[in-house]
Amino acid sequence: MNLNYNPRLEDLDIKDDPALYSFFMAILDEIFASNENRRQATKEERAAAFAALGG
Repeated sequence: MNLNYNPRLEDLDIKDDPALYSFFMAILDEIFASNENRRQATKEERAAAFAALGG
């Protein structure tokens, strides 16, 4: 597992471990549920938001 500061979740171990699988699936389920109705802003939307800040 990569324990360096990284905003991504990385796991490179290969194991046949139902408890470990359940642990990671619970994390992923929570991530996907919290982002279910979100979408990324378009380039134009980001530019407009930045311009609104005076940038």
